[in-house]
Amino acid sequence: MHAKVSKSGLRFFAHDRVSPDCPSNGETAAHRELKAVIAATARAIGLEAEIEA
Repeated sequence: MHAKVSKSGLRFFAHDRVSPDCPSNGETAAHRELKAVIAATARAIGLEAEIEA
């Protein structure tokens, strides 16, 4: 995973490219829950946060 900046200046994190048969592909329930907690915390302190599907 690494930090990136979109063409419009939006900062976000992205997974590194991996082979399709990598066992760590996909997101676990715990990973999705952690993303939701992080987004909620960011919103609570006045930041904008959107969770990608």
